[in-house]
Amino acid sequence: MSHRVWSTRDPLPAEFERAWETRLSRSPFAHYAMRLDWLRWEADLGRHALAVLVDELAGALVLRAVRGGWESGWPWRWQAVIEEDDSATGLDPAQCAMLLRVARSVSDGARVRFFGPGVPPPGVAGWPGGITVHQSLAASDDELFMRLDDKKRRNIKRARRDGFAVVVADRPEQFRAFKRLQIETEERRRATSDGSGPAAPADSGAPEREPAPGHDWREWELPWQRLLVAERDGIVEAGSGFGFHPGGTLDYRANASSLAGKKSYANMLLGWEAIRSGRELGFRRINWGGATRFKRDLGGDPVGVWCALEGGPLWAIPNAVTASIGRVRPRLSAWWHSMRGSKSGGENG
Repeated sequence: MSHRVWSTRDPLPAEFERAWETRLSRSPFAHYAMRLDWLRWEADLGRHALAVLVDELAGALVLRAVRGGWESGWPWRWQAVIEEDDSATGLDPAQCAMLLRVARSVSDGARVRFFGPGVPPPGVAGWPGGITVHQSLAASDDELFMRLDDKKRRNIKRARRDGFAVVVADRPEQFRAFKRLQIETEERRRATSDGSGPAAPADSGAPEREPAPGHDWREWELPWQRLLVAERDGIVEAGSGFGFHPGGTLDYRANASSLAGKKSYANMLLGWEAIRSGRELGFRRINWGGATRFKRDLGGDPVGVWCALEGGPLWAIPNAVTASIGRVRPRLSAWWHSMRGSKSGGENG
């Protein structure tokens, strides 16, 4: 199968750059982690990758260098696209199989871990890697709004009635405020998970330090990032951060809120504004980066993401063992959580 490869360790040929940009511009599923500026940024941080144009499929594939081989995608986001495919997943099983063969051919015998929608091809080791909610924006605002259930529409109205408005963050003080909310939200989650009860709002000076451009709370300055914040009386009470590819997919990456923002459903307002403004800006899809109840209720379709393993004959047995462990792990995790729940219930009863 014909393909062209650019390694981020090498200079970028102008012809490859033009071909890559053209191909991604034609795919609704193109996202920030396939952008050439993102790949260059990662390479500058020592995280290298291969960008592969699969001409026979009119496809594109990214393989990131990881310990022991190569990896494409994550359990909630695949790094492979086909031109002009606006199905629920953007890739069918046959296309995934072809992309996996290309990945193997450019890997020089190293192990390849490929995350894609659907199931691995017959004879390829794999397991369910995760699930995400992918949403088409090919509808009017009214149609998209009506896909939300009655409760979610009431929550949006409640947030507005409580004085919240959503804006695109574009100032350092907004970025810092969102970082404080992330710290506060993480403290609340940690307190809940270890059973110690709700935590007091965090009072951290960390967001006040000045990181390098593009790092820490300044990540929202990067050209593939978009941060929406919900403000009331000029105070940031909640925020949702996204990565994006112009004309392609908006990817949900971060969220945090104060207790007041959470109580007034500011997160629901942020979700709706991401949908509404995303459509207005020409994005064709949103990937919500998981499948929680909140994300399912926003109107998208759950998509199963499988991890397939390749790498040639030398990797056949290790891949089979890894896949077996991957298939068993969710059941062991469910059993462990059920045992902890039973134990907790007995102690508190």
